[in-house]
Amino acid sequence: KELILPKVWKGLPLGKEELPAGWETAAFDDRQWRDIKVPGMWENQFADLINLDGLFLYRVAFDVPADLADQEVTLVLGAVDDEDWTYVNGQFVGSITKKTNPDDYYKAVRRYKWAKGILKAGRNVIAVKVNDLRQAGGMQASLFKRRGGGVERWLSGLYLDTPQVRDDPYLYLRW
Repeated sequence: KELILPKVWKGLPLGKEELPAGWETAAFDDRQWRDIKVPGMWENQFADLINLDGLFLYRVAFDVPADLADQEVTLVLGAVDDEDWTYVNGQFVGSITKKTNPDDYYKAVRRYKWAKGILKAGRNVIAVKVNDLRQAGGMQASLFKRRGGGVERWLSGLYLDTPQVRDDPYLYLRW
């Protein structure tokens, strides 16, 4: 079973500024942050961020049905340009950086698995700190899936293994 995250998240461009205290927790108030589409690069969405390198914070709240709560899950964010540190309900779940993946850190698919107890029924929050080292920065795709729950389906990307009725035919390539 999979749960597709909202396409509009909250974002805060920081560049070299300090992180706000508690930004990764579920209780943090992000109502003053700007709406940002995910997947997408911030330079393509906001003229004032055309030259922003450095930190950008993302947050998204989503509801989890009771049958998915308290399960082992996999969060698939797709590529994050360039580095990320990802949290769920305030708990660190994974990171890919230039140091951990020197050859492909900016295009590596983020797949973070975590044990039972982090997700809960009702409101949950994913928070991602992105560090853009050069050129455009942002999150390329997002998908939320329970472990062992069927085929991974990307919200954006170059291909799907098997086309589905709702798919954009221009995203499917035969191998």
